[in-house]
Amino acid sequence: MDEDKEKSKGLKIVLATPLFPPEIEALSGYAKDLAKHLKNDHDIVVVSYASRSEDIDGVRILKINKRRPILVRLFDYTLRLLKASKGFDIIHSQNAVASGLPAIIVGRIKKIPIVINFMEEEAWKRSLQLGLSDQSLENFLQNPPGNLRTKLIISLERWVLRRAAKIIVSSETLRDILAEFYGLDKEKFIVSLRPIVKEQVLNFAIAKNENQIFTNGRLFEWSKINKLIEAMVDLG
Repeated sequence: MDEDKEKSKGLKIVLATPLFPPEIEALSGYAKDLAKHLKNDHDIVVVSYASRSEDIDGVRILKINKRRPILVRLFDYTLRLLKASKGFDIIHSQNAVASGLPAIIVGRIKKIPIVINFMEEEAWKRSLQLGLSDQSLENFLQNPPGNLRTKLIISLERWVLRRAAKIIVSSETLRDILAEFYGLDKEKFIVSLRPIVKEQVLNFAIAKNENQIFTNGRLFEWSKINKLIEAMVDLG
């Protein structure tokens, strides 16, 4: 009895995500870590596009077949989210369209707040992957490719973000870009810096060299990797 009472404390939160492990993208791992972090103090249900998922003790994970046509997927996801959110306090979506659009629709029906974690600009990411653009995010939003699907995604993002209760971003720079382009009040944003990855323990010895610098980034002109390489030459 006491255990049930303890478990019911806190908020009832639906984590709406387009990806979940065993998918290996950053958003997938973040969704799992977030569910594990919140489950001890809150009631958590995860809704994800997936054919299978890694289990988390004490967390229900509801899966939507991601191999069906996109409109069917969105409809199925919205229905599942509608049922899963019964009696819940908040829906926390991990992106603005694939899970954010259904979340906003359900939120308006259920009269519950929606928080959007803006981990990725979906139109920009898709354009980079398809080779439609090599622009920085800021330049991309100012002059997106003429592709109809890209413009549709941007329009949906604008509709979703304007209706979200809060938007979580990883930096003030991203907040400023989104606020200006989508016409949003900066007070709507929560800047939450990405957590430091925990140190990994390897089962073999490492030969350390002094003065090593590591970086990674997209190999486009706007990432300025060439400037870092030139700086390293000067330091050497």
